[in-house]
Amino acid sequence: MKGSRIYIPQCLVADTLQRLHAGHQGVTRTTQHATVSVWFPGITARIKALVQDCSTCKAFRPPPVEPLLAHPTPPRAWHTIGADLCQLYRAQYLVVVDYYSRYPEIASLTSTTSARIIDHLHSIFARHGIPAVLRSDNGPQFSSAEFARFATRAGFHHITSSPHYAQSNGEVERAVRTVKAFLKKSASAADLYDALLAYRSTPLSFAPYSPAELLMGRRLATPVPSQSAQLQPSSVDTDAFRAADTAQRQKSGAQYDLRHRFL
Repeated sequence: MKGSRIYIPQCLVADTLQRLHAGHQGVTRTTQHATVSVWFPGITARIKALVQDCSTCKAFRPPPVEPLLAHPTPPRAWHTIGADLCQLYRAQYLVVVDYYSRYPEIASLTSTTSARIIDHLHSIFARHGIPAVLRSDNGPQFSSAEFARFATRAGFHHITSSPHYAQSNGEVERAVRTVKAFLKKSASAADLYDALLAYRSTPLSFAPYSPAELLMGRRLATPVPSQSAQLQPSSVDTDAFRAADTAQRQKSGAQYDLRHRFL
């Protein structure tokens, strides 16, 4: 052991690196994924080399743009969520993200009517509960009378963003970009699910908690080995997380303002 992390012998390093890189996350998030469970000498350098040399990552590597985080930290997990549609290769997907934990949900759509969107939201709400606030764009699926009746019946407040100011729904915009990257890199549905599992299990860049921990109070078991004790439910230091989250949002907002100062 290396503290609470499992010491990986050299004969298993290559296999462990491939497991850590499931979903083709970047250097930072792959490293964060490792910090919760495994260690071996030179792990950070090996992860960096692996990601930089990965042909799939090279093909789909986006420019380093930090999206705007325009909203304050919600009072709790699954209080405020964002929903948006994502199109890739003529296929449509519904993407839902929790603004507190950054936990994403994705559903493949056979049609983009309000009725289909409502069906999938019903399914997601059955897993996580009904949010207090749902943010979306002003698309016809979300601005219909049918969706308004659904919001009233379910009991959540629906807020739409201006079509000319997508940054006001910045958290879900970032989630859509993340899911699109997963879809592009995935050769099969299994690859997509592996990528989602890795993303949900990796600590956030500004806090020692993963989206799953923040939403469900426990770590998820992944193909990367971990101790059984690490998978037991545990409490989150909400005050410390809220402080870190607020600082992160302020930092991102300042970066956005700096980039667009002369536009």
